[in-house]
Amino acid sequence: MAEYSENDFILSLDNYLPDNSTEQISPKDIRDSIVNLVDGIGPWLLQVMHISKQKIPDISDLTARAQQLGLFVHAYTLRADELPAEIGGIGNASRFLLHNVGLDGVFTDHPDQVIRALV
Repeated sequence: MAEYSENDFILSLDNYLPDNSTEQISPKDIRDSIVNLVDGIGPWLLQVMHISKQKIPDISDLTARAQQLGLFVHAYTLRADELPAEIGGIGNASRFLLHNVGLDGVFTDHPDQVIRALV
């Protein structure tokens, strides 16, 4: 198995970007290049949704946009002990993230509780 360093990825990513010049790289160039290199993204949970001050879930369009590009979205970190009371527990949070936010998965410190909620 080949060993890679952190810099190997950076150098190989440079090969996919136009002109190897960051000053000329547009968001579209970056998006198009990354879609060819990765299968998914792992944004912070609060980048895909949060509870507003009015206690209303605010869902960003990040998940939908990534999935339109063919990417999986697995947000991090769903923790049973760090949920707002309005959510009503990790089971409710898991179902909401799957059915309303549209996530493909989550990183969690409580996999047993998430699996139980979704089975």
